[in-house]
Amino acid sequence: MRDYLARQVEDKKIKESEEKKIDSKQADVWKEDTSNFFDNEKNKADYLKQVHKQHENILKEQMKQKDDNKNRKKMNTLELLYNKALMKAAGEQDEHVMKTKV
Repeated sequence: MRDYLARQVEDKKIKESEEKKIDSKQADVWKEDTSNFFDNEKNKADYLKQVHKQHENILKEQMKQKDDNKNRKKMNTLELLYNKALMKAAGEQDEHVMKTKV
């Protein structure tokens, strides 16, 4: 009877030890999974931040181009002199053409 009880106690200790190992492995898996999740979330946030920065740069460049086009004359002096006769003829043919002195 004592041998039977001793064997049961030993089996119980072995079972508890195995359960502790399993629990430890499960905890390690959860830790790794949590770490992977947070790494993935950080990578996604960094990627989105990068994409938003690129979009911001594109929009700023578009705004700059629009301002540059606003401040730019329609024709430079050389083009104006070259096209002066054509512009005068166009102005004489259509009354809706804006006329200015050059």
